[in-house]
Amino acid sequence: MSQVRGFEFKKEENKLKMSIAMFVVFLLTTLILYIFGILNWSSIYVAFIALGIPIGCATFVDNMLEKSKEKQVNNEDSWSTNPDELVKTKKTRFSKFKGTERKDISKFAVALSIIVSYASVYISEVFIWTKAVLENYPDNTFSDVFTYLLKNILTEEWSRKYLVMYWILMTGFIIFIAIGYFWNKRKMAKMQKKDEEQNNNIRKS
Repeated sequence: MSQVRGFEFKKEENKLKMSIAMFVVFLLTTLILYIFGILNWSSIYVAFIALGIPIGCATFVDNMLEKSKEKQVNNEDSWSTNPDELVKTKKTRFSKFKGTERKDISKFAVALSIIVSYASVYISEVFIWTKAVLENYPDNTFSDVFTYLLKNILTEEWSRKYLVMYWILMTGFIIFIAIGYFWNKRKMAKMQKKDEEQNNNIRKS
């Protein structure tokens, strides 16, 4: 019987490595958004980039970690040390096919990438407005302005405008993707059920 399968979440088994990688992605995304900000480049694409970079990197890192683990498992499975003969003996010629099924991103990676997306937008806006304030009020220190905006950027009308706009756009993208995911999951379930019914009818005939 053929199996119809759509996108599915997998279990994350490399949380520490993924967290470290996403922290680096957070720094990179924040830097990119900061550069866009000081260049006065504000548009819907900024929100898309803020969301796309972390999710794209999370998917890439997740797949790399998965491949690394599969390679290690395959190496351990393909060869075993014989303590009596002190030679390597191949266990099975079919071991190389183990773990080659299609893998998807984990819920942990998705959640982490979304957190990184929102946080990078927030911190980049703090840096952008800190720079703007210091240019207009050079008597203030960087630490004072940065600390104030870090705590109060959402309370000031002049500083929360773009931040809220980007967050709304990003939330819209996430909702759109979530709707697509559940719609695709439901569609795949119907297709799989139909496929099973067809195979059952073939067996009965």
